[in-house]
Amino acid sequence: MVTRTILSSVCWSLLIFLFSPIYDVVPLTFAEESANSQAQPSSGQLRSTNTVQLKRLSFPIQLSDETNQHIAGFLYFDRQNLKVCHEKKPYSRVVKCIKKRSLRNQTLQVLVHGFTYNHAYWDPPKKKLPNHSYARFMAKKGYPVLALDLLGTGASSFPDGDFLNIKQSMFSLAQVLSTTRSLPNPLGNTFNRIVLVGHSVGTLLAVLTTGTNPGITDLLVATGWSFSPHVVPLSPELITASLATPYIRFPSPVREELFYFTPSAKQSVIKRDNRFLADQFSRGVLVEGIPLLNALALGDLQTIQDLTQIHQIKVPVLVQLGRFDKISPPLMPEVDAQLYKGSPDVQVDILEKMGHSFNLHRNRLDSWRGINRWITQRIVK
Repeated sequence: MVTRTILSSVCWSLLIFLFSPIYDVVPLTFAEESANSQAQPSSGQLRSTNTVQLKRLSFPIQLSDETNQHIAGFLYFDRQNLKVCHEKKPYSRVVKCIKKRSLRNQTLQVLVHGFTYNHAYWDPPKKKLPNHSYARFMAKKGYPVLALDLLGTGASSFPDGDFLNIKQSMFSLAQVLSTTRSLPNPLGNTFNRIVLVGHSVGTLLAVLTTGTNPGITDLLVATGWSFSPHVVPLSPELITASLATPYIRFPSPVREELFYFTPSAKQSVIKRDNRFLADQFSRGVLVEGIPLLNALALGDLQTIQDLTQIHQIKVPVLVQLGRFDKISPPLMPEVDAQLYKGSPDVQVDILEKMGHSFNLHRNRLDSWRGINRWITQRIVK
């Protein structure tokens, strides 16, 4: 009742804004992979498409109320690396061999999706949306890739939708990232570098996590979210409907309107996005995001810094913004760069003919190739 009262009091101020378990040893399973299975693997099982391996993992985490939850992770790896390494034994030497093959093999990309999606934003079903998988694109480039289902989505735990706010989401993401730094862990391995890649609200979580936890990642890629002043229009009906339930789903027409620059997207892709990729998000994250929404609308840079810890980030940052992104338009790219004031290296790229959901536009390779090029340049350095 208290929560509903709070929601009611803020509802009308938001009418024009949008905010917007298994520890398997991966190398062993890779070496014994079972090919040709197209069904989503259960935890600990493995699926392959061409030479890319997919293994589903479970990361145990604990929230601030001391409840035990789990975050589902999907690990992608190109099995071509095994061809010159699989004869080595024990399996720890297989891992060592693979990692030595290139700097990319030593660099783990961790992917964080945004509102209304789960990890499938990074890897849509191949039969429904072929050639739209960022995760498989990067795996073929040599990176191990870990795509996460944030709490409340996909195959992860579903805490109370009001308790699951931005802080709890950040806290859980930090635990997963910390796990990748030491053994034992569900990956069965550690990596020399961690690249945290966020999209939309996933970028917000990635920024907050990186700024709050020094050393938790080595490189940050922030796509589809601008921290410079901007406003996103929403209807009163959508806001009211969104605040009515602990978990929120946007109607398909709203997703199409907000997420796409339709001249650069196929209608068949948009329909399959709404049918196969759409997921829910928690009311707690939306409610806790209200002060940030107001700060963005008012251009209150100090409050933006305080709420996101963006100024505390000390690692190189790549920002990608879509020219026609209605949620995060690149109105002031120079301000976006300035907000990462603690970073030694900030690059802001504006993607032409691009809406909000980069991976589902015709020109998605502009984003993917730019990220690959930027990471490669920095790991070589």
